[in-house]
Amino acid sequence: MERGVQSPRIVVGVDGQPMAVLVDIATWQRLIEFVEEQEDLLLLKEMRPDLERLAAGETPDGWVDWEEFERELDDLPPEDESDKLIIQHPEFQSSIERALLQKARGQVKSLAEIRRKYAQESE
Repeated sequence: MERGVQSPRIVVGVDGQPMAVLVDIATWQRLIEFVEEQEDLLLLKEMRPDLERLAAGETPDGWVDWEEFERELDDLPPEDESDKLIIQHPEFQSSIERALLQKARGQVKSLAEIRRKYAQESE
C-alpha cells in the first residue's frame, strides 16, 4: 500500500541550526520524479526552436545527422568498464541528454570532450 507524502523531519545540529531533512521514501521518490519532470520540461523548452525547424523539414544549426553521430560514437575507445556504468546510471541520464544536445548544437566539439566533462563533474 502506497503512503502519501509525509511532512519532512528537520535534523538540528548541536548549534541549534537545521542541518538535514529526513523524508520517507515515498516522499523522496515523488520529489525525484517531480525534479526529473521539471528537467524534461526545461529541456523541451530549450529545444523548441530546434524542434520547430525539424518539423519544418530543416536541420537546426549545429546538428549532425544520426549516421555521423554513430560514427563518432564508434570511434571513441572505451576508457574502461566504469564509462559504461556511468552512462547507464539513471542519475546521469539527464546530464548525458544535455551533453548530447550540446554536441548536436555544436556547443562542444566532440563526444570525447563530453566524456572529459562528465569525468570532471563526477569527481
